[in-house]
Amino acid sequence: MSEFVKEFTKQNSPQFRKFKKYIEDNNWSLDSDIHTKEEEYKIHHSLCMTMFTRLKHFATKAEADLHLKKSREVLKLMLSTLRLHTERVDFYLSGFDITEIEKSEDKTDEIVLQNKLFKEVEKLKDDIKSLNVEEDKKDLSGIQFYNDTKAPLSMHKILSEMYPDIKKKIKSMGIDFKSSPDNEFLIHKKDVPEWNNDKHYFEQDKKTLQFWVDEYKKIERGIEVDGVYIHPWTYFHLNVFKTDIPHPVENEFTGEIESKDIFMHPPLRDNEWYVIQDSYRDAEKAQTMLFIAATRRLFKSTGLASHFQWKALIGGKELIVGGASVKDLGQIEKNFKKSVQGADGAFTLLNLTNDWTGKVEFGMRQRNNKRIPQCTLHVINLNAGGDKSSEVLAGFTPDAFAIDEVMKAPFIEQLDAAKPSFDSPYGKRCIPL
Repeated sequence: MSEFVKEFTKQNSPQFRKFKKYIEDNNWSLDSDIHTKEEEYKIHHSLCMTMFTRLKHFATKAEADLHLKKSREVLKLMLSTLRLHTERVDFYLSGFDITEIEKSEDKTDEIVLQNKLFKEVEKLKDDIKSLNVEEDKKDLSGIQFYNDTKAPLSMHKILSEMYPDIKKKIKSMGIDFKSSPDNEFLIHKKDVPEWNNDKHYFEQDKKTLQFWVDEYKKIERGIEVDGVYIHPWTYFHLNVFKTDIPHPVENEFTGEIESKDIFMHPPLRDNEWYVIQDSYRDAEKAQTMLFIAATRRLFKSTGLASHFQWKALIGGKELIVGGASVKDLGQIEKNFKKSVQGADGAFTLLNLTNDWTGKVEFGMRQRNNKRIPQCTLHVINLNAGGDKSSEVLAGFTPDAFAIDEVMKAPFIEQLDAAKPSFDSPYGKRCIPL
């Protein structure tokens, strides 16, 4: 919990409770004298406007922490008090029969009072709504998933089309999916908003969701740093992807330096720059395949795992990785699986199936267990096809494609079978690796 939330709660909650109790105990709408009624209402409305001013301040200063339990508690106290006031006015306006008043001067006074109540309280309700701090349970309560799974941001494009209420909620929050994000690396940012894993992406507070939407833009579009374009795959690899990186550590017993793997974002090396920033970008521009061979420790199994995770997050539906070595394929699968499972909440990929030796499917399940597919990774042993091994890569429509360890198999024939699937009327569906 942030220090601001803690201090705000300590300073304000006692007074808020007094406000609420006073409003509960003094129901002005029951008073028969219109002038007494109006004076009491003014007191209530003044208390509520003071509370609204504090609510507005809290919503602005604690925007990134509104999902926390302590924040929701003090929000509930303020909102319930304001709601008590506004609902009392609504009840009064809807239930009062002005024709029962006999004196014309009393009718005039009542009309003036009701007009005053209506204008002031409707404005207050609009102002509260504009803060976007009330949980919209009415519209989205019916959107539930199997085993109470929480929807990640990576599923937005699919879920917002399936559920119009999600699209409406995101629009009402004013989340911007179009403008250019900043040009700073995520790994360099301070005070990164914490993603609440107990909530769907569309239930996050506005500041948190907008922050991660902006990061999503970067892994779709890339960024520019000091005039240098950083490819979206490069940005993803350095800021989202994680893998085991060897580090020198001192043995606490012998004092000798040993190597220890640490699961982390990879550092930027010449290798990744050469493969992605130079070679992959050239292949994109020329609309060709990218062939890399005769290298050691360049950027192979780790790079392919990174590539497929990046493609899955930005909307790839069918991902194909083939190889002639079960051992080498297993290393790609291991790196891919570990990074996916270690991804931050906004960029989670959820498993529908777990057969990592053949076909891994990602997505969610509806409450009735019906599947909502996101993408599929096909892991194909090129030596497992028998007489038809040359056709083992045919019949797919890949959004990402790679053959690992090409020199260990008759890859030309197998690649020829896959070539037609790379093309579309508008260029390459993907850059085959």
